[in-house]
Amino acid sequence: MSKRSRVVLDARTKVIVAIMALSVIVSTPPGRFGAFACYLILSTLAVVASRVSLKTLKMRWLALAPFVLMTVAFVPFLNTGHGMHVVRSGWLIAWNVAIKAALGVLCITWLTETTPFPALLSALEQFRVPKTAVLLLGFTHRYLYVLREEAMRMRRALVSRGYRARWLWHATVLGRVIGMLFIRTYDRAERVYLAMKSRGFDGDFQVSQRTQFEARDWAFATVCATILLMIRLGAP
Repeated sequence: MSKRSRVVLDARTKVIVAIMALSVIVSTPPGRFGAFACYLILSTLAVVASRVSLKTLKMRWLALAPFVLMTVAFVPFLNTGHGMHVVRSGWLIAWNVAIKAALGVLCITWLTETTPFPALLSALEQFRVPKTAVLLLGFTHRYLYVLREEAMRMRRALVSRGYRARWLWHATVLGRVIGMLFIRTYDRAERVYLAMKSRGFDGDFQVSQRTQFEARDWAFATVCATILLMIRLGAP
């Protein structure tokens, strides 16, 4: 099922609900384990109901995992003035970072996987987000795949020539590859700019279908806000 066929709500409604959810989750104290359990259940139900693939969710978590692991690995060891000791507050901070990062991935995945990217950009424009920021976000999303394909092409060229990165001194080759990728990316960006300019690009990404706020949007946002506030204020 395509993303567009799944879109029922206005994109602005989804952005508002996602921001509300992230704000409530981030503001919840780390000791409120019952509240985090409720957040996790609700986020999981939303992702499952939206038919987001498990592979997509796994890739998002794997991309965030190194940053979370680095934080979790060092936070529990707090300098108390008498050496480095593992303390309860340190583990609580580590839990806080890990659970909020996981819930944040669920919320962002729900938003991006159920909303066409042009509609998301249009929603940001209607929220008066600076046009330059919206353009940068749009170009980054659109041409990130071009950059990935260029990197994969260079990798295949290295493998076909028998290159295998196994030892530390192979890092010099990797450094040269990164430099060459930067040069190719710069050249590709200039060609893309000229191609878009020749086609009359005026700085606006065209959206084929613009939705409007309807009763279901107000109802959905109100119900979500009510549930989030009830959990935030009432759950243990």
